[in-house]
Amino acid sequence: MLTKELLENKGFARIVYEDQEGKPVFYSRRFEDEESVVKLHNFFGESIAEFDYDYHGLYCVVEIAEDFSFAQYLFSETDIDSGYFAHDPIALDDFERLLEFI
Repeated sequence: MLTKELLENKGFARIVYEDQEGKPVFYSRRFEDEESVVKLHNFFGESIAEFDYDYHGLYCVVEIAEDFSFAQYLFSETDIDSGYFAHDPIALDDFERLLEFI
């Protein structure tokens, strides 16, 4: 069962997006080490082609809305502010499976 305490124990931090309409609140975690990025990339079944088949310098952000109504992830490059983003929703069942995985 999803709880805020479980998310915090798994390293997620509460984030308020002040610049977005309605100021949505998410629990968010950024993964930067290559091993975690590879595992997450495989978990989500993404193609690495968008990043020239190289995991070096990539990070992944996984987030869930504070009310647990919506979850999402994105991959990007750490050294390019406007890098290519692969951003998709996560089914809530998959998000719960992900928490067991990380």
